[in-house]
Amino acid sequence: MVANGLRCPAWVGQAADLPLANAEQQDRVEGFIRLLRDHKETVAYFHLTLETLRTRIVMPPQDEEIFIRMMMDQLDLTSPHEPLAPVL
Repeated sequence: MVANGLRCPAWVGQAADLPLANAEQQDRVEGFIRLLRDHKETVAYFHLTLETLRTRIVMPPQDEEIFIRMMMDQLDLTSPHEPLAPVL
């Protein structure tokens, strides 16, 4: 899957049988953050926020809220509208 120039691994919240509600699957979010850090210039170019990512990454609805909360916690964001590049 490609999200605005980033090749997103298929394991980012897309497997219904591997929900993020399962604590064993939550390391996928950490892996995604590493991917974003590796492509920080692309994240900055597209002015990505968690809210804009939500529109570009397809995942089961039950995983969206968990994904946003985990990303906010791990990146110390106060809003899903904050730019991601400065905190990567």
